[in-house]
Amino acid sequence: MNLEKLQYTVLGIFASALAYWVQIPLAFQALLLLQGLDLISGLSKAFVLKQLHSDVGRRGLIRKFQTILIVVAALIAEPLLAQVDTRLYGVPLATSVATYFCIIELLSLAENAGQAGVPVPQFLTNALVKLQEMASGGRNASPSGGSGQNSL
Repeated sequence: MNLEKLQYTVLGIFASALAYWVQIPLAFQALLLLQGLDLISGLSKAFVLKQLHSDVGRRGLIRKFQTILIVVAALIAEPLLAQVDTRLYGVPLATSVATYFCIIELLSLAENAGQAGVPVPQFLTNALVKLQEMASGGRNASPSGGSGQNSL
C-alpha cells in the first residue's frame, strides 16, 4: 500500500514538473539544458586534466545561478515594460537575454571539449566566436569568466 502511494506521489511530482517545464519559454529551456551540459563538460574536462577543485566548481555554479536570475528578471520585467517597445529586432526581451547566454554556453562547451583533448572543428569554433561577438556588440568575453582569450 505504501509503495503504491509513493509511486503515485513520484508520478504526480514528475507530471507537475513536466507541466511547469512546458510553460517555460523555449530559449530559457535551452539555456537550462545547455547549462547542465556545460556543467557536465566542465567536470569531465577537470577530471581529464586532473584539476578538480571545489572552489572553481562553486564559482561556476554561482555564475550559472546568476545567469538564471538575470533571465528570470527579464521574464518578470517583460510584461511590465510592455508599454514601451522592449522587443529587440522583433524578439521579446527575455528571449534575447536567454539566447545571448545560450551562445555563451555553447562556446563554453566547445572550449571545455577542446581543453579536454576532443578535436573541435575550426568552423564550429569560428561560428560560435562570431555569434558571441555579434551578440555582445563586438566585445569578446570569455564564457568561463577568465582572461577573455578562447583557448580553442
